[in-house]
Amino acid sequence: MENRPRSFPVRLLSGFWRGVDESRRFVVNILFLALVVALVVAAFSGKPKVPKGGALVVKPRGDIVEQLTARSVDADRWRG
Repeated sequence: MENRPRSFPVRLLSGFWRGVDESRRFVVNILFLALVVALVVAAFSGKPKVPKGGALVVKPRGDIVEQLTARSVDADRWRG
């Protein structure tokens, strides 16, 4: 295969695309490192502080109803 020099527009577009690709790789690597650092910080930050005898209080709003999630032969049998 013959090695001819590429024309100026082809070299320009090739260099531009190489720059876009390198920028993409850099940004993705920075995001990955930020995620790893956030996970390490979260892992070593300790447990949440809960007072002794504390409880989780749930305050639902609206009507509370029972609803079957799927319709099946067993569900119809138990419904009556």
